[in-house]
Amino acid sequence: MTSARSTRLLAALLVVAALCCVAAFARLSRSARAANDAAGAFAQSQGKLKQLASRPVLGAGDHANANAQINRHLRDAAAAAGVADRLVSIEPGEPNQVAGTDYQEMLVFLRLESIPLRQLVTFLHAHAAAEAASHPKTIELSTPRHQGSDDVWLADVTLAYTSYATQPEATAK
Repeated sequence: MTSARSTRLLAALLVVAALCCVAAFARLSRSARAANDAAGAFAQSQGKLKQLASRPVLGAGDHANANAQINRHLRDAAAAAGVADRLVSIEPGEPNQVAGTDYQEMLVFLRLESIPLRQLVTFLHAHAAAEAASHPKTIELSTPRHQGSDDVWLADVTLAYTSYATQPEATAK
């Protein structure tokens, strides 16, 4: 009788051990997938940083040329989205050093009038495809005064352009 009882106890322990092994393997597999995903995201980030670092560093006199190039890219993207006549203003800001990095960020303020959301998204997508160093920072939508459609908006968009620029040396006191 004790031999049968011992056998059942050993069988139950074997089943519990097998279940623990299966659970541990499943958890390890999930962790390995997460690690692979993180490695892929890290590699993608490194590629984007290399792309930014390969861009020429702008000198003080080059900002007018950079502004002209940004203006051209924005106008081309607006034309591709069919909203060239609705892009009513482009106002570039001054580049500012991103704290603790070797990168500068320049904000560009856009005003688009009477634009459907679909065309706004198409415009932003076309611009992002042509200008990898930029991304929308804010998008503010408001309804026009004389609204003819439910899907027409006034859009104030702030784009951020990131460029590689070493930090200025701290001045000695």
